[in-house]
Amino acid sequence: MSIFSFSSMKGRLTLSVLVALLGLILLGTFQILHLRAQLLEDRKATLNAAVDIATSTIKAFHEQETKGELSREQAQKHATDALRGMRYLGPEYFYVYDSKGMGVMHPIRPEYVGKSHWDRQDKQGNYTVRDLVKTALDKTGFTETQTAKPGSEALVPKLQRVEHFAPWDWVVGTGLYIDDLDALFYQQLRNAGIVIGLILLLVGGITWWVARSLLAQIGGEPALAVATMSKVAAGDLTVTIDRTIPGSLLGELNQLVEALRRMMANISQNASQVAAAAQEISDTSARVADAASAQTDAAVLPGSISSCRNRPSRSMSAQTRPTP
Repeated sequence: MSIFSFSSMKGRLTLSVLVALLGLILLGTFQILHLRAQLLEDRKATLNAAVDIATSTIKAFHEQETKGELSREQAQKHATDALRGMRYLGPEYFYVYDSKGMGVMHPIRPEYVGKSHWDRQDKQGNYTVRDLVKTALDKTGFTETQTAKPGSEALVPKLQRVEHFAPWDWVVGTGLYIDDLDALFYQQLRNAGIVIGLILLLVGGITWWVARSLLAQIGGEPALAVATMSKVAAGDLTVTIDRTIPGSLLGELNQLVEALRRMMANISQNASQVAAAAQEISDTSARVADAASAQTDAAVLPGSISSCRNRPSRSMSAQTRPTP
């Protein structure tokens, strides 16, 4: 009997385990994807807050310019100096380009300042600064670039948040690496796989034990027990169950059928004996009756002959009667 025959009890229990496993996989996948999406949203919220602080700083110096307190050059210099020294989440920084791709301020790469980066490409051929400017001008807000971490040449994904400050034609931005999100995703995926595997072993072991216990009590598949009892109820006592387990339902049913067969055989044998005895009695009665009839006939016949001999005939009496 195959466990993959879903018409059997083992097959149905196996199917329930598979359905539970599928549900666990789907639930685990959903939770992991939701976790990654939530972490990404947290990064976006952090970047939004950081860019808001940077643009507020720029606006503060721009207001001083509009009030005549500072010239544009002075206001921009104060703004770049302030942004150059600003950090969040430890080492994270801000950068500034204009809409033409000219470097305005970069605290990590001061050599970028005053140079055009419009045609600068990464190792994959992407125009990094062009993408930043385009994202800022169309107010999309977020874009992803491939950037090497300090001290490394390997490109990793970095989520960039940029905003265009129109009065000065500045594109101010900052970014956070998101390669750790993928690492966390695969770590959680492995953890979920381990948990699902352990649950599968536990549920599978319990299911196997339950199925084995039930089959031991029944002695076989429930469908076989039902079919056998239906045949017995219909009067078919020729049914035989092979390889039954002693003490099980099918084992007891098999013994019951055998007992019924023996009882019916005994009843048939006794009935034959009764019929033979009745026939013998009938034959004996017939012989007795015939004998009695023969004896009666034999007793009646001699008596009749004797009376005929002793009775005188009327003619003879008339001849011997004297004349008066």
